[in-house]
Amino acid sequence: MIYDQASLNQAANFALLEWPDDINISDTPPAQYWPKMRQRFEKDAEAWNRMSELHALPEGWELLPYEEFLRQRRILMAQIIHRGFEALA
Repeated sequence: MIYDQASLNQAANFALLEWPDDINISDTPPAQYWPKMRQRFEKDAEAWNRMSELHALPEGWELLPYEEFLRQRRILMAQIIHRGFEALA
């Protein structure tokens, strides 16, 4: 478990979750809570893939060590931001 607030409060660790979902998963590892959340998309693989892409989730993110997850997600977040700026031109 990670207790260091600087590590926890990094932009690469933030997720858009409804408040009840956030409370329910609070201290649960992603490998445990993510399969339940994934079930919401079981009938719409395209929506799942799009959500994962736009949320900059690395492949297999729920199994990655925390620091590696942050490293990979920062790169993907930068790519999404870059695409957004390109779309403005």
